[in-house]
Amino acid sequence: MKKLNIGDIIQDINGDKAKILEVGASGKTFLRSRWDDYNCAADWYTLTEIEEKCWKKVEGNWYIRKGERYWFIWSGGVYEGSWVNDKTDNDRKNGLGIYPTEEEAQEAFEKAEKAVRE
Repeated sequence: MKKLNIGDIIQDINGDKAKILEVGASGKTFLRSRWDDYNCAADWYTLTEIEEKCWKKVEGNWYIRKGERYWFIWSGGVYEGSWVNDKTDNDRKNGLGIYPTEEEAQEAFEKAEKAVRE
C-alpha cells in the first residue's frame, strides 16, 4: 500500500472495515476509526503497522454507514450531511452523488461547473 488519504476505507483479513480519519504531517501515520463507528477515532498507526496487519485499502464504491458524515453538491455549492438513510439522503446519492470528503465533493463540483461552462 503506497498511500492512504482521509476518507479511505481499509479492511482487515476478517473483513472488518475502518475509515481513515486523519493523516499525520509526514503522510506515514494514520488515525483510523473504530470498526463499528466510522465517526469515532480508534488509534494511530504507521503505514508499516497497517501493512504488517494485512489491512488493505478498499477500492471502488464507498459504503456509507448510518450517522456518518458525507458531502454533496446542491444549489451551486458543496454541503455537509449526516446519513440517516432517508429519502433525502438517497435522492442526494442517486442525483449528483455523495462524497466521503469535502475535498472530493469540491473537486466533483468544480468539474461539473467546468462542464456546464464549456
